Amino acid sequence: MKKNVISRERSELKEKMSKTTRKEKRNKKSNTDSDQSMNSESNNANDSDTTNSNASSNRNYEASDDDDSESNQSSMEEENDEEEDSDTSEDSEEEENKKEAKKKAKKKAKKKKQTKINVIREYNTYFLVKVKVDKGAVATKQLLKALKTFFTQLYLLDSNIAIYEYEATNPTKAILKVKDIPKDYSIMKKFFNNISVKPNGGHTWFQMWIGHDEPIENILIDMKQWSSESDSYLY
Repeated sequence: MKKNVISRERSELKEKMSKTTRKEKRNKKSNTDSDQSMNSESNNANDSDTTNSNASSNRNYEASDDDDSESNQSSMEEENDEEEDSDTSEDSEEEENKKEAKKKAKKKAKKKKQTKINVIREYNTYFLVKVKVDKGAVATKQLLKALKTFFTQLYLLDSNIAIYEYEATNPTKAILKVKDIPKDYSIMKKFFNNISVKPNGGHTWFQMWIGHDEPIENILIDMKQWSSESDSYLY
């Protein structure tokens, strides 16, 4: 009888212990599942933060790229505007130069036309002339001096006197004033045909074609007295 009681108590104790063990295992498993769930949520949260961070970084990078692109585009547009302004300025300057050149050409043509008109006189006559040349250190200077004296006398008789190039077909170029007499001997001979330099002084002969408004008879008469006084002559 006593043995049966003891055996039953042992069985009840084992059963209690078995229940306690199973309960502890269930609690432990529940805690483990809870920990895993919390870890999973934490990981998911971290992943979400990382994703959000990466997305934000990508947005910032894209925004930066957009800013850079807009900046580059703006810079290119400014450069293009500057180039266009430069081209416009160069075109304007070139056009202004062309206009100025045209004005000068018209002015020159007008002046040339006026000169051609001004050399035409009512009469034109060919003369044979004898002029006395003084002796001097520079023969060409003495010759120029004699021609200036001769021309001055003609100018006193007819203020519109013009000496043309002797070989010219039409009177286009002319000596209209004393200062117009060429200093260059090679050019001088175009107006005073066959003129010669006199190193030792003397008379030089040449042919001359002149335009005049005074009748030739008046000029020849008025030149006689001067010619006799200066040892020169107009034929």
